[in-house]
Amino acid sequence: MLAVPFAPQAVAKTAATTAASQPEIASGSAMIVDLNTHKVIYSNHPDLVRPIASITKLMTAMVVLDARLPLDEILKVDISQTPEMKGVYSRVRLNSEISRKNMLLLALMSSENRAAGKPGALLPWRL
Repeated sequence: MLAVPFAPQAVAKTAATTAASQPEIASGSAMIVDLNTHKVIYSNHPDLVRPIASITKLMTAMVVLDARLPLDEILKVDISQTPEMKGVYSRVRLNSEISRKNMLLLALMSSENRAAGKPGALLPWRL
């Protein structure tokens, strides 16, 4: 399930923002909750039991953050040192240059395997 915290003060009220308008969410289950009132604003199959998308990506993010590597460091997407990434579909183009922070966000929010492999590549040990 995709859970999105929602703070109403961060959204300007417009005529387009009505109860009838539904967010376009590709996830099979989702829930949006108002952080101030704890009221569910939107839900789609909220009780559907789903497998964890990728515990490995979560652990990668934790290790990278615990290592306190600079999140603003620009990393080049290069799979020459990771043969297991050859032939893997990815929306991240080879030789792209992306900050470590954005790589982590891509890995966690878009389940991008290619983005998940790079942020920890510069640790003293290899993830």
